Amino acid sequence: VKKFNPKKVYCNFIIELHSEFPDSRKQFDKDIEITSLLQF
Repeated sequence: VKKFNPKKVYCNFIIELHSEFPDSRKQFDKDIEITSLLQF
């Protein structure tokens, strides 16, 4: 996505599983805004 030079990148999840993947947000770049509807 970044090769298209966007102004801002967003990542939206419906369900984010913290118990299965506790460090999943660390895999994204710091400038990507991440939102989740439900977090388990």
